Amino acid sequence: MSDQSSSDEILNLICSYSNTWSALEKYDKNQFPSYGTVKEIQLSATQLAKDLQVLKEKEV
Repeated sequence: MSDQSSSDEILNLICSYSNTWSALEKYDKNQFPSYGTVKEIQLSATQLAKDLQVLKEKEV
């Protein structure tokens, strides 16, 4: 694998998961918004779980 190919893959990974990482950082800093319905929050949590599963599968 070339250095350019590795760099492109890393950049693609960062772009794909930047929203997830941002959400995790906000959680760590206790900065989650205090609004939203339970359904919206559950949907966000479901999407986060799916994104983490995709990330785990790509690491293999």
